[in-house]
Amino acid sequence: MSDVDPTSPPEASSDDPPEQAHDIPTDSIEPTEDPSAEPEVLEVEDLVAALEAVSQERDHNLDQLQRVSAEFANFRKQTDKRNTEFAAQAGARLAEALLPVLDACDAAAQQGVEGVD
Repeated sequence: MSDVDPTSPPEASSDDPPEQAHDIPTDSIEPTEDPSAEPEVLEVEDLVAALEAVSQERDHNLDQLQRVSAEFANFRKQTDKRNTEFAAQAGARLAEALLPVLDACDAAAQQGVEGVD
């Protein structure tokens, strides 16, 4: 006679699939479709109305997309223009700042100071 405790779960054999940690009781699962229910009959008018509604929504979304794309393109152009203007102004300010230094170098060269070239 074996010393098997009847209250302990049976040991899994190598042929049994491994148990899952999250077993869901099957008695609480409701079927997604009632096999005894008759399939819903769709009328052509209902389908046409649904198609028109979806088409209008598509057109609206396309219009919004085109507007946002145009706004973004304008924003990008304005940003590029501002960056170009800023770079030009920065170059002009740099040249203005260097003019006194260059004038001083020219004056020093005319006076005969060496190493000013």
